Amino acid sequence: MQLIGVYGEKADNTHGWIIVQDSPIQTTRFLSNGQYSLATDGVIKCNGYYTFESPEKVRMNPHECMPRFQSLETIFKLTKDSLIISNSSLPFLSTLYQKELYLRLN
Repeated sequence: MQLIGVYGEKADNTHGWIIVQDSPIQTTRFLSNGQYSLATDGVIKCNGYYTFESPEKVRMNPHECMPRFQSLETIFKLTKDSLIISNSSLPFLSTLYQKELYLRLN
């Protein structure tokens, strides 16, 4: 899935969706065996594991990422084509960008 937007505080101090620019392209790939990878422009930057703790909660456990913060994320929307998820893995950014929007790659 490709990151296309973040929901958070804009430059004018309002909250809303902020479109992520095309470059660099950030993607997350979730595998059915509980592994995931984060890539920038097709180059994998991080691998980790995920587990569903409930239909609305997923624990992200990076093991090759920096910073290496395990996080419990809220799933706001999950379909076969899109994912809206919280972003609490970086505590110092979580108040700025509270949600991330991903769309499925073809």
